Amino acid sequence: MAVFGKAPDEKQERILADVINRMNENVQRLRVIEQKTQATDTRMNSIEQNFVSYNKNVQRSAAERDAKIGQLEERVGRIETTYKEILNQLKLVATKTNVDEIRQLISIYDPMKSSFVTKEEMESFIDEKLSKH
Repeated sequence: MAVFGKAPDEKQERILADVINRMNENVQRLRVIEQKTQATDTRMNSIEQNFVSYNKNVQRSAAERDAKIGQLEERVGRIETTYKEILNQLKLVATKTNVDEIRQLISIYDPMKSSFVTKEEMESFIDEKLSKH
């Protein structure tokens, strides 16, 4: 091969071949590095997508938990209100003592068991007793 009319000598051809071999090796190394970089980018994108998905799941879970807590708070409020109403109603309910008192009064005024005196009968009885003494 003649460049500008000179024939290349063997030493220059070996140097040129060595430079070309080194260039090819460097290109090969660059390709390997590029492939590793692409694999790393792919993994990073996958991790990022997983993180975003996980974050969405956590947010959805938190929102569901908050909704359930809100429902529970509402139920507890209704239970407290009902409890207070029941307590107020229980204050109005007759106790055992009240029922016993009413039973005694009914037994006292029961015409089948008691004998009543009219006013005239009582006056005559008193007059009779006073006249004897």
